[in-house]
Formats: sequence, structure tokens, C-alpha cells
Amino acid sequence: MHRHVSKGSWTFSDKDHGWQVSDCTAEALKCCLMLSTMNPEIVGQKIDSSFLYDPVNLLLSYQSENGGLSAWEPAGAQAWLKLLNPTEVFADIVREYEYVECTASAIQALILFKKLYPEHRKVEIDNFIVKASKFLEDNQYSNCSWYGNWGICFI
Repeated sequence: MHRHVSKGSWTFSDKDHGWQVSDCTAEALKCCLMLSTMNPEIVGQKIDSSFLYDPVNLLLSYQSENGGLSAWEPAGAQAWLKLLNPTEVFADIVREYEYVECTASAIQALILFKKLYPEHRKVEIDNFIVKASKFLEDNQYSNCSWYGNWGICFI
């Protein structure tokens, strides 16, 4: 959070919240992209395309080696760090993990972005989508569901 770039991010609530969130950024980017395809007389002035590059760059920076995206900052802390957690109530909060919800939102946003802006970081976006899709496939249960962490247990 304080160590990772936040330019182009959207937060969970408002700008005073201050913590960038990958799925909030992806969902907001999707909204901006969809609005940019609509008549300006209905939705207002089009957002400058340079402002859309920053959230894309941020989402690309969140991807872990396994293809997934974390919520707050890139995952990468060592597993032993969770031994320092002094509570049982807040298990698994010391280090960041990858989530199917964040990963799926980013895939959707980048696919839409790629359709509208096919030249911006084309190779990186293509590679991201392939790796992220594999992450989702690797985490899918035999009944075709995924375990969700943010609000809904199974997706």
C-alpha cells in the first residue's frame, strides 16, 4: 500500500480511504470504459484515454507468479510471516493472498480495455489474461464453482 504504486487506483469507498483495491479499480475501469462508448450527450464528456492507462498499469503490476491478483498490494510476503499474527480471530491477515474475485474482475476489465485500446501494453495484457485465466482454472472446484472470500462464499 505505502510501498506500491497507487496511481490510477480506485479505493473501496472514497479518496480519503486511501487504500487502492484491485477489484474496485477493475470494476471502476470497466464502468469508465463502458461509459466511453456511449453518446457524450447522455453520459457527459469522455474521459481522457491517458487516465485509463494508469489503472491498467496498476492491475498489471498486481499479478502474482501464479497468475492471481491480490486485493490491496502485490502478494509476496513469505509464508513464515503469518506466524507473527498474535490473534486467532483475524487469521490470514498478516500476508496478502490472491483471490478469484479480484482476478476475474481484472480479466474482464483488461479484455474490455484491449478491445477499445488494442495497442497499449498489448503483449503484457495478453500474457496477463492467459496467466489469470489459468489461475481461475486452477482454483475451480470439480462442481465448477470457486471459493469466494469477499462477501459470497461460493461463486
